[in-house]
Amino acid sequence: MKRICAGVRDLVAVREKILKKQRSEVGKIDDVSRETFHEFFVTFAFSFFVLYSRRMKTKTEKQVVGKIGEDIAVKFLVKQGFTVVQRNYLKKFGEIDVVCRQGGKWHFVEVKTVSVSRETSDDHRPEENVHVAKQTRIGRTIQVYLNENDSDDEWEFHVVGVVLNTVKKTARVRFLKDIIIEGH
Repeated sequence: MKRICAGVRDLVAVREKILKKQRSEVGKIDDVSRETFHEFFVTFAFSFFVLYSRRMKTKTEKQVVGKIGEDIAVKFLVKQGFTVVQRNYLKKFGEIDVVCRQGGKWHFVEVKTVSVSRETSDDHRPEENVHVAKQTRIGRTIQVYLNENDSDDEWEFHVVGVVLNTVKKTARVRFLKDIIIEGH
């Protein structure tokens, strides 16, 4: 948004320079120049917003890999007997990737995905990227979710690590159950 404002300010500055030059040369501004600039300004602003909005809608490679990993994790969880209630529960201070139910309990799942392009992918552990600060944000988000849903049911937090091997076109899933969240 700051870039848009800066672009508009630059256009206004250019317009002022053009008008100042016209005033000094002619003594007054003719309506043709004003209309020409206005058409230019409207065309430029429209083009800029269209290009900006297209760029914002384009997903990064990291987002695409994450989405694929979440899809794989959801399929894995369903095969394990979980019922998926919601995906990508988002608050300004945190996000829960997958919310599930099983056996009368809430299950909150963080999915971590990594993409590798080598033959061996045994040394990658994406689930290790759930650090203490991330756990704290997730814990706060879980509490808000439970409050919004008026639930006193028991809950557990799990981490699913997904390693996508782009060479072999395979995925490896590691499921870490009932992780203790620091501070909760």
